[in-house]
Amino acid sequence: MDDYENVKKLLDKYGDDIYRFAFVLTCSDKGASALLSEAVSVLSGEDKFTKNLTENRNLLFSALVEYAPKHAGIFDSKQIKDKYGEKDETFYDLLKAPIAEKAFTHLTLYEDLTEKEAREIIKRK
Repeated sequence: MDDYENVKKLLDKYGDDIYRFAFVLTCSDKGASALLSEAVSVLSGEDKFTKNLTENRNLLFSALVEYAPKHAGIFDSKQIKDKYGEKDETFYDLLKAPIAEKAFTHLTLYEDLTEKEAREIIKRK
């Protein structure tokens, strides 16, 4: 199976979660799209994807964390509210946090990863 099929299966199964993670890291749709495109392109070019969807998801999460600083935008509370609706201040504080901190929190709270798995994803490069 080639990278195209591996990526297609990955995005079919985890696409919404992956995009949401990219959005949280960049705080914008434009940044999330560019970040996701770069990460998939780099990983595909390096033949990093395997047949294991969970492994590919974690690999992509790690690449998103690595490349996020290049795509992070200015925190725009209106765009965030348009996307997620009204949230409490804790949610907005999380989105204003440094990339590694919000990545760790998102991965453990919303992706059901253990703290150890989240740390490995954030440190993997």
